Amino acid sequence: MLFIYRLVRFLPASKNIQIVVGTVIDEIRNGGAFFGVLFSFYYAYSILGMELFRGTIDNLYIRHSQRNKSDCGTYEQLEYWPNNFNDFFSSIVTLYNIMIVNQWFVFVNGFRSATNSRWSELYFIFWYLFVTTLGLNICLALSGDIHDAKKKRANEHEELIVSNMFDIYRYVLN
Repeated sequence: MLFIYRLVRFLPASKNIQIVVGTVIDEIRNGGAFFGVLFSFYYAYSILGMELFRGTIDNLYIRHSQRNKSDCGTYEQLEYWPNNFNDFFSSIVTLYNIMIVNQWFVFVNGFRSATNSRWSELYFIFWYLFVTTLGLNICLALSGDIHDAKKKRANEHEELIVSNMFDIYRYVLN
């Protein structure tokens, strides 16, 4: 334990660590607006999903509970029954699973077979385009931009990025 403390003690002296810590602090400060927009997308899409797909997965479960679940990689075989739009929290979890591209095709095929309509695929395609492709790329671009600005400022002025790093360090230890 003391060995780790010795290593942590030298972290504020490193210029690169100061840039990374400064970037993380600025992302937390400036990321509030971005995460607010992301949450509003989650909220709107989960409400829309609850209106469109509420109860459809329960019907799919009843229809397929008697059938053989031998088709590999299907919604039924993977038992994704809790991932539905029956309530707000399960719809948030379902949208998160699709956002991180966790077997999105299984969700799309499951909801398509539950609704017997290919129009349900549009819901998931728009979610993927707006949140996964556009939203997460904006998040990565903001992070990279903040890091580049910090690094440029550090190279131009050769001053500490986190000017009060030692004060923060002393505050944590006391």
